[in-house]
Amino acid sequence: MRKAAFCGWIAIGVAATVSLTGCTSGQSGSAEKPTRTPQAPAAAEILQFYASPGQVAPGEQVLLCYGATNSKAVRIERHPGSPPPIQGTPSWNRCLADHPRRTTAYTLVVTGNDGQEITRGLQVSVSGAPVREEDTSSRIIQFVYSNTNDLAAGEKFTICYGVRDAVSVSLEPVHKNLPALATSCAEVVADRTTVYTLVATNKAGETDRETFKVTAH
Repeated sequence: MRKAAFCGWIAIGVAATVSLTGCTSGQSGSAEKPTRTPQAPAAAEILQFYASPGQVAPGEQVLLCYGATNSKAVRIERHPGSPPPIQGTPSWNRCLADHPRRTTAYTLVVTGNDGQEITRGLQVSVSGAPVREEDTSSRIIQFVYSNTNDLAAGEKFTICYGVRDAVSVSLEPVHKNLPALATSCAEVVADRTTVYTLVATNKAGETDRETFKVTAH
């Protein structure tokens, strides 16, 4: 005579229960594990995209700053015409430099981890007499930029910079060590009005400095 298998919980006293596993109703064997549905990748989101300054003379440098999340590729397209796009990297906060010769529309194109593209645009106005292009090949610091120079005491501002062949970068007088990357950004708390100095040193021990002032009220 075949006995039916029992599956479930058995009460033992009032303090514990025991589970009987490894059975199914009427048959022996292991229970099937539930399958887990993989989650779809999160969609990308553009946090910011702005130019500084928004109006320049022909050939003058403009910084294009962006931030995005859940992204795997970033590029900035330029119009009119079809010049090669400026290639970026996924980042919460990064600036890239350009030197437009005429009024240019820029489109930030972000490819998300889900493979979908999202965009945001802006325009930089170009007018006036062309500027003489500065030779920065011998300089360690290529550029330095603060997203604001006037804010309330205790607030944060963002500094973005570019360096060439640097082994160390710091911000004085706050003694803040910064990444010695080709381009990078960092947040700084402005406690009071301060003249800051970006200091970069290369392998030969040569040092380059750039100063800027931030007013804190």
